[in-house]
Amino acid sequence: MTPGEKNVVNPPLVLPGNIFLFPLHIKLCFMKNFVKGMDKTDRGLEYLRNKFPNVSVAKIEEDIFVESQIRELMQDRQFDEDLNETERSAWLSFKSIERIS
Repeated sequence: MTPGEKNVVNPPLVLPGNIFLFPLHIKLCFMKNFVKGMDKTDRGLEYLRNKFPNVSVAKIEEDIFVESQIRELMQDRQFDEDLNETERSAWLSFKSIERIS
């Protein structure tokens, strides 16, 4: 092996275009981006704080959620109602994709 040259001995077993992310990873990334984009003074974020009282405010604001919390929010109609129009449309789109997969 010499510096500046590719040090790959064997070709990859799977083409990079054929690799799919694990669905949990996608859910967590969506949730992180969704909460990060939420209006910090709106009812939706306040609802999250009240819904998960055992989770610190810092964790909610840093968008740290686990899959069970995401599943719980998916079934919660009150959360849907507390979101503003933009947040609600993004959330409902995510829920519809989740039902398909």
